[in-house]
Amino acid sequence: MSCDRGLIFPQPLPRPRGGSGFTLIEVLLGLGVMTFCLVVVIGLIPIGLETNKESRDETDAMSLVQMIAADYRAAGISTNASPLFGLPALTGLTVGISSNFWVANDAVTLTNRTAAKFTVDYAVNCPATGSAAPYTVGVTVTWTGNSTNGPTQVSTVFAVPQNVSSP
Repeated sequence: MSCDRGLIFPQPLPRPRGGSGFTLIEVLLGLGVMTFCLVVVIGLIPIGLETNKESRDETDAMSLVQMIAADYRAAGISTNASPLFGLPALTGLTVGISSNFWVANDAVTLTNRTAAKFTVDYAVNCPATGSAAPYTVGVTVTWTGNSTNGPTQVSTVFAVPQNVSSP
């Protein structure tokens, strides 16, 4: 009985010279490196989202500060409260004032703190009697930031000239 060894133990096919294929080890190593990189990138996504939220909150706060400054300047030196936020009129002030109020996401003034995103503290310093110096208004906007950093705030000071009146 004759047995053909080639049928029982097949011989591997010869590789062509200069073959351009990858071995299984090379493919597995490539997949390992790609998986590691993907895990690192996915790990950075929450950090990017948190940074984006902080940036958006700071931009909203700066917009609020600009709106308050524009509101006071729009009211000018009149006997009326400011049109948007109802800030007190500057006419007749001889003593500085300070107070606070709360603002929601859409810049709507609130009467309580529970639904507020921002707390606005402001102080108005009056010029000396008979002086042509402007009123100075300091505004600080505070909001709850990242839990590890606690509250975050932005502040500014701006001037409201005495010789400007509302239309």
